[in-house]
Amino acid sequence: MSFSFNPIFTNSAVFPHSKPIRIYGESIAPVTVSFNGVKLEAQPVDGKWLVTLPPMECGGPYELVAESAGECICLKDIYVGEVILITGQSNAEMKLENTNEPKENYASENLLRLFTIDFELHTCEHFKTKDGWQICEKETAKYWTAIGYFIGQKLCKERGVAVGIIACYQGASTIQSWIAYDRATKPELFVPMGARHLDSMHETYGAWNADGYLYEKMMTRLIPYSLSRVVFYQGESNTSMSDAQVYDKLLLEYFDQLRTDFQDAELPITIVQIANYIWRKDEEWKAIQRVQAQIPEFAKGVNTVPCADICEEDDIHPPSKRALSERIVDSF
Repeated sequence: MSFSFNPIFTNSAVFPHSKPIRIYGESIAPVTVSFNGVKLEAQPVDGKWLVTLPPMECGGPYELVAESAGECICLKDIYVGEVILITGQSNAEMKLENTNEPKENYASENLLRLFTIDFELHTCEHFKTKDGWQICEKETAKYWTAIGYFIGQKLCKERGVAVGIIACYQGASTIQSWIAYDRATKPELFVPMGARHLDSMHETYGAWNADGYLYEKMMTRLIPYSLSRVVFYQGESNTSMSDAQVYDKLLLEYFDQLRTDFQDAELPITIVQIANYIWRKDEEWKAIQRVQAQIPEFAKGVNTVPCADICEEDDIHPPSKRALSERIVDSF
């Protein structure tokens, strides 16, 4: 039997600086991994192998080499820098071409790369998991998550380091779908289906809004890749009063899950507060905004970025994503 890397390990990958770097895949024979002067051996367990490299400073390009039973895989153009997970619903997913950013401003950036966790029920994503890490090019930047593109561009420019954006989102998704089933169904978090936001029962959206569904279908394919930070832009699909009453508890459960799964007790998490929306001035919408604003008061290592003052109110997908993204980076 041959061996392999997990699909997230391809040419042009980015690993986070100053964090343990986990490298993993499948094999039945021992695997030796070499990267940036470090060489470690992994003993597979149930056909899976993993090594944890020590924290490293920003740099590259490097080669990542894995050898097992006479076979060798060499990945090239690997950097150590910043790795940002962009997750949530449609405002996280919104593409650069759907913003008000002038197309003449789109730019290539060799140090900015994108990896996409695709979803079987969502066929409109241009980049797929099988495409591996994509270097930002002017011609294809329009297909990027807008906030991922703007965040990455600003970080590359200001810090002069490689930035890896991991896209793992689904429009019209509830927070319950991003939380593992056994966590999301705890009694203190339970919201009867009939009391949830309509997206949970929608003829299309409901397919991915079952408790734990997107966690199982998408997030588990990323775990336990090493991350610098998570940016979570979600909330519109939880704007029922029953959802709002437990949304703080759901967020805390979600934070704990992220830090447990990614083996980083201090993983920084940024919440993007949902914008004002002219057709939703109800108490349910405002209640989610309040929870998002207040959550950093009792969640260590979490910050919330407000956006009502810089986002259009007449569109549930505000097109002014550059200013918001720059504010997100300034909050890091």
